Amino acid sequence: MPLTDIPLDDLLTYRAAHSAPEDFDSFWKDTLEQARAQDSAPRVTPVHDSCSPRWTCTTCASPAGTASPSPPG
Repeated sequence: MPLTDIPLDDLLTYRAAHSAPEDFDSFWKDTLEQARAQDSAPRVTPVHDSCSPRWTCTTCASPAGTASPSPPG
């Protein structure tokens, strides 16, 4: 269950202070065009698996307190 600092009754009636732009479709069309115009190839950096000894790792399925296996690939 998510933890929030706002009681459920307040969350159910909450409305953001800002509203959608007048021309919502145009706003998203322009926003997506700007994003696609960026020359931003993803940068992938391999990392080593570092399971916490206090938790069972769901990525490598190692029981808590045991050495984790090498990550796949």
